[in-house]
Amino acid sequence: MRLGVARFAVAGGSGQHHLRLLSRTVSAAEANRSFSRLLREVRETGAKAVITAHGRPVAMLVPAKAYAAARTQARAALRQRLAAQPATEAGRWSRDELYAR
Repeated sequence: MRLGVARFAVAGGSGQHHLRLLSRTVSAAEANRSFSRLLREVRETGAKAVITAHGRPVAMLVPAKAYAAARTQARAALRQRLAAQPATEAGRWSRDELYAR
């Protein structure tokens, strides 16, 4: 098991926003053996758990509140960027043209 600091990047209109969470690296086998304990740790400490297979990250457990906050922030930044972006004239097109390869 390894502890470190990780960043979740959320694209913003004027820059990037980061959610800093303490992270714990856990093998898939260890996560499988002690999943309930791992969930409890994530919930109680607010830390995320990076689950690895053969030493490579394959999944993350993050606190639901942190994920929801990051998603809300990303959605707001996207809406702000889209509101500031001018509409483009795409012209008329048919369904066949849209799906032509």
